[in-house]
Amino acid sequence: MRRSLHLDQRPGLSGTGVGLLRMGATMPTVGSRGSRPAVDRSAVDRPDASTAPQADHRQAPGPRSPKSVSPDQLEAARLADVSGEFRILLVCTANICRSAMAEVIAKAMLHSSAFPVSTGSAGVRALTGHPMAPHAISALDKLGLDGRAHRARPLELGLVREADLLLTMEAGHAAVAIGLDPDAARKTFTLPEFAGLAAGAGHRRYRSDTAERARAIVESAAERREHRRALEVYDPYGGPPEGYDVCAKTLGEALSHALGALLGPR
Repeated sequence: MRRSLHLDQRPGLSGTGVGLLRMGATMPTVGSRGSRPAVDRSAVDRPDASTAPQADHRQAPGPRSPKSVSPDQLEAARLADVSGEFRILLVCTANICRSAMAEVIAKAMLHSSAFPVSTGSAGVRALTGHPMAPHAISALDKLGLDGRAHRARPLELGLVREADLLLTMEAGHAAVAIGLDPDAARKTFTLPEFAGLAAGAGHRRYRSDTAERARAIVESAAERREHRRALEVYDPYGGPPEGYDVCAKTLGEALSHALGALLGPR
């Protein structure tokens, strides 16, 4: 019988996960690329002029906003307000190891969330349709979790737009997401980076433990972010099984801090 992880059960708190955090490229600003060419951006589908969001030029009563908002963005905001759902997207390279494990761990931690939170994952060079790497499945097995149902999918513009928070394993992955949608810069972080920023923001007082609170914490993290080299999660793919075990524990520790801040005291 498989067990579920709770937010107060933090894999990797023994310190074994620290070794998989490393310094990465400087987080890019809007319209720029990371300094480390970790990701082949040409491998990711980019929107052309025919599919890019168009500004809404219809006249509205009263003063106009200085920033144009596309109909797609307005619709996404409307649906978010109606559903009250907070959407998290985890991103790595192939979507068969780090982000795949992170998705399974996050779902287990969020199983008793007080408000709707959805989690998904994708890869900037996804092995589309492939299952999770065998050693990654084994690492999750040791935590009482099952990753056998996972299938890899590519990072696409729609996924970036729909997400309230994008947590990447490397700064290069963040650069690809922001390249697809520059407006995503304020909601895109490496996972270890956001875990540290959110831990501080989570102590502030918010009106309620809802998706509104979670979005406010993301905004607070974006405001306090410094443009410096961001922590990354090392890729164990191709290495020994022990590397996957440590990676899973590292992901669990970072997710525990990040999700704990988003959801508030439990």
